Order: sequence, then structure tokens, then C-alpha cells
Amino acid sequence: MSFRSLSSLEKDEFNFAFILAHDLQKFAALECIELIPQERLSIISICIRLNYRSRANSQDLTEIESLLGINKTERLKKNAVLKARLETDFVNSQLREE
Repeated sequence: MSFRSLSSLEKDEFNFAFILAHDLQKFAALECIELIPQERLSIISICIRLNYRSRANSQDLTEIESLLGINKTERLKKNAVLKARLETDFVNSQLREE
């Protein structure tokens, strides 16, 4: 089991918000989900908040869940967590090489 430093955990959280916003924007189109205009606006609003704050909170995740359902939201979250950790590890490895 590997332990992540506090700095890496903070980077993970930051990366998670941006990756989740990016993937959320693409998700509806990729999954062929039909959304009404208000739902599309809600997704855009969530993405803007995630990018602006650089953090995802429980309210954001609850809103995503209400729009996409539990299974799709969990899939989005898991993918965003993995991508965020990979991004953090990649950047950290580049810093070590310099």
C-alpha cells in the first residue's frame, strides 16, 4: 500500500475537480444521454463551479447524481479520481527528474 503526501492529496483534489468538469461536459454526448435544456444548463453550471473553485463538494456530486443517476455518477467519479492521481504522479515524476 502506498501513501500519498499531503501535497499530492491536495494536487489530487485540485486535478479531480478539473477532470470531473471536463468529463462531465463530454459525458452526456458520449453516453447518448438525452437531456432537456434545463439539465444541460445545470451541467454547465456545475462545470463552471468546479473550474472556478478548483474543488468538488458534496453538493456538486449530489447534483450530478440527480442529473445522471447513481451508476453513471459513480463511474464518472472513479474515472476522475484515477485520472487525477495519474496526473499528480506524472507531474511529481517530472519534478523529480529536473
